[in-house]
Amino acid sequence: MIKIAIVEDSASDSEKLKDFVVSWNKEHNQAADIIVFNNAIAFLNNYKAVYDLIFMDIMMPYLDGMSAAKKLREIDSQTALVFVTSLAQYAVEGYEVNAFDFIVKPFVYAEFSLKFSRMQQKLERRNHEFICLQTISGTFKIESSQIYFVEVTKHTLVFHTSLGDFSQYSSLKKIESLLNPKLFAKCSNCYLVNVGCAIKYDKDNVTLNCGGKEICLGISRSKRKEFLLALEPFFQQEK
Repeated sequence: MIKIAIVEDSASDSEKLKDFVVSWNKEHNQAADIIVFNNAIAFLNNYKAVYDLIFMDIMMPYLDGMSAAKKLREIDSQTALVFVTSLAQYAVEGYEVNAFDFIVKPFVYAEFSLKFSRMQQKLERRNHEFICLQTISGTFKIESSQIYFVEVTKHTLVFHTSLGDFSQYSSLKKIESLLNPKLFAKCSNCYLVNVGCAIKYDKDNVTLNCGGKEICLGISRSKRKEFLLALEPFFQQEK
């Protein structure tokens, strides 16, 4: 399931866009959690980097979509951003904020379906990012989604993965910068966790499903707030 935000001041346009997403998902046996904001200020207030895809109208009151996108990129450089506009010429400016794509009003389902299919393919590729591990035994290339958690042991990192455990001399900070911040978060200074593997948690511990084996890791007080926020969207989707 992907999480989508629609930022659109026109109620009729946001409803049509939402209906199109729902229709596409039914046709392709997919699911999405969709949240609608009627202005960019409401969207940016208390923003959390939990969205896989954001539809952003360009012409909005209070704060236009392009200005909102620039503010968004200051706090989230990864989320896929799609501009919604009545004039295609505005979409060119989207390159400044690394726009994923754009769709033009008035919406036509056939055109939307083609574009949304391409968006889904791009998102699928993003979710299968690779990382190269430089170990004593050689270099291994694995998908980041195959990593359960990374553990610090003195000056060595141990990658606990679905392919086994791998050791590499590196820093947790460096590896954290290479991994998707929506999927990986520190529960302490010793552990970088794939939050998608979490199956239960409280304020002190998180339990991961590591290939059928449950592993419990402690949550430090200094990392608690940030880590619990990272877990939140994954458990919300299951409710």
